[in-house]
Amino acid sequence: MTSVRAQAEALSDRLTSSPGQSTSLADAAIQCAHELIEAGDSRVALDLLSRLDISSAGTRRSKIQLAISRALLVSGRFEEGLQTARLGLADGDNVPVWDEDSCGLEIVTAICLRETNRITESEGVLRSLRSGLLRKSDSKNLAWCTHALAAARHMAGDLAEARQLAIDALVSARRSGSRYFEVHSLLTLSWLRFCLRTVASRKLRPTRHGRRGWEGTADAPLRAHG
Repeated sequence: MTSVRAQAEALSDRLTSSPGQSTSLADAAIQCAHELIEAGDSRVALDLLSRLDISSAGTRRSKIQLAISRALLVSGRFEEGLQTARLGLADGDNVPVWDEDSCGLEIVTAICLRETNRITESEGVLRSLRSGLLRKSDSKNLAWCTHALAAARHMAGDLAEARQLAIDALVSARRSGSRYFEVHSLLTLSWLRFCLRTVASRKLRPTRHGRRGWEGTADAPLRAHG
């Protein structure tokens, strides 16, 4: 974390002092922001991203908006994250639908919808996106999308489907080399097994079971990038 923060500070200084932002500098700042988000430091990530000139970012505009929307999501600012993600999607009307950044913006949109209790709408976005991603090779976005759908099914009370989706997310994460999603898929599976055992032992209806526990294990990291 210390090295990532140090890198962020150095990049912030360069962005502030540089009148024209080079492509390589902007790319480095975006990558650093994602690393900060996944390390749980969304505040520093947002500060770094605020120094990028999005108005003249050109083709990198959607990359910046994806990073900003993710940081807002992790910060619990769901409505702002939703607005930013939707703006990024609107700006990218001419971008191929399976573009990596477009897919990421769709997933952030869906997670923000889920976190504002629009579960049905969230699931619709995720199922449609996942259907297309399944036609391609395993990827980080497929793992992220599947993991997000697992969380949505958990909130809807379908623990069995949530568990299967978490397994699918784990498989995609491993095949695509995404260590981040592999770890969080394993956390999710562990939590869901606990929920299923609890439901079975107490003969409870699995409706919105363990909401607080989910947020404390797999759901909070999910907001970072999965």
